[in-house]
Amino acid sequence: MLQPLPNYVLLEPYKEQKKKSAIILPDNTDEKKSEKGKVVAIVPNKANIKKGDVVFFKKYSEQKITHQDKEYLIVKYEDILAVVN
Repeated sequence: MLQPLPNYVLLEPYKEQKKKSAIILPDNTDEKKSEKGKVVAIVPNKANIKKGDVVFFKKYSEQKITHQDKEYLIVKYEDILAVVN
C-alpha cells in the first residue's frame, strides 16, 4: 500500500458518469485534466479530509504515478480546494 509523505494526499482519479435521459454514459475523454479525485490515503491528523472523500484540487497540481498497474494522483494538501459532500 502506498502511504503519502506529510503534506501530500494520495488520490484515485475520479471518473464521473454522465447521464443523458435514461442512459448512463461513462466520461472517457482523456483530453481534459482531472480536477477531482477520491482520497485513498492521507497522513493522520488532517482534520478536513479523510479516506474515501471526493475532493477538488487545483488544475495541473497533481503528479501521476502507477503502482501495481493502477493509476494514482499525488497532490499537496494545500492544493485541495474543496470536499464533495
